[in-house]
Amino acid sequence: MLIRNVTLADSGEYSCSVGTVVTSADIKVRALPVTFTKEVENLEVREGDGGVFCCELSKPGAPVDWRKGRVILKPGYKYEMKQEGRVTKLIINNVEESDAGKYTCKTKDSQSTAELTVKAPPVTFKTKLKNQQVEEENSVTLSCELSKPGLAVEWRKGEELLRNNFKYQIKNRNNVMELTVKNAQLEDSGLYSCFHGDVKTTANVTITPIPLTFRMGLKNQEAPEGGNVSLRCELSRAGVPVQWWKGEDQLYHGGRYQMILKGRIAEMTIRNIQPEDVGEYSCAFGEQKTTAEVNVRAAASVFFEKELESQTVMEGKSV
Repeated sequence: MLIRNVTLADSGEYSCSVGTVVTSADIKVRALPVTFTKEVENLEVREGDGGVFCCELSKPGAPVDWRKGRVILKPGYKYEMKQEGRVTKLIINNVEESDAGKYTCKTKDSQSTAELTVKAPPVTFKTKLKNQQVEEENSVTLSCELSKPGLAVEWRKGEELLRNNFKYQIKNRNNVMELTVKNAQLEDSGLYSCFHGDVKTTANVTITPIPLTFRMGLKNQEAPEGGNVSLRCELSRAGVPVQWWKGEDQLYHGGRYQMILKGRIAEMTIRNIQPEDVGEYSCAFGEQKTTAEVNVRAAASVFFEKELESQTVMEGKSV
């Protein structure tokens, strides 16, 4: 008897008998080692795409393990394992940079290894900076969005590198980058840029001056003769020099007139006020002014609270 193309199932005891005479023998079939008829090949995949490692075994249905480095991979959302006859596949979904590395298909007898290279798309600005215009003393925020989260950027005004401090607030939220310029002044106008490597986006920031006006005008005042009167007003901008007037006459600091300019507040105090101080007072800058009346309550007329009374006394007495 000739057994051709033996398989593992052919192992066992075989007998040949003639009448009552029997002879037996065992046949043991040694399994051939599982080898790779087609090795795993290196793979290059764009970030975000899927990748497939594929190899072919010498025996259909032979069990295998897929590994990344020394870690055995388990099927799930990230990895799918498929086996069709002699062909076995590892599917990697939504490839990321961290997936790069060496992958191995391992059987009981042999293994095949290949490398996955992840090709990252170039980083770009999905949303670019936009030109901004704000009034001074307000805050202005510049915002842009990168094509990839978690990247570091640099902010510059012209050639000056900007850092997080009381003046500038820098925030990174996933893909979105923000720069806030607090309490913007006229000198903060200029060209601002956000850099990532060689990629940048630029915008112009224009700070416009606050229109110069009186935010709070003078109010009419009245005080008793000999008292003090304070006239006060508030301007829209700090440190603007003002002039004080009584009617058509300009007043100057000194003597009974005390003038103070503190921030946006301009104040004049008239000390020891007299009836001749009654009139119209103005605080002015440029073509603008604010006006108020000052009145003085005159001191009451002098009179005798108790008049003299006629008296009769004896000579030599006091009266």
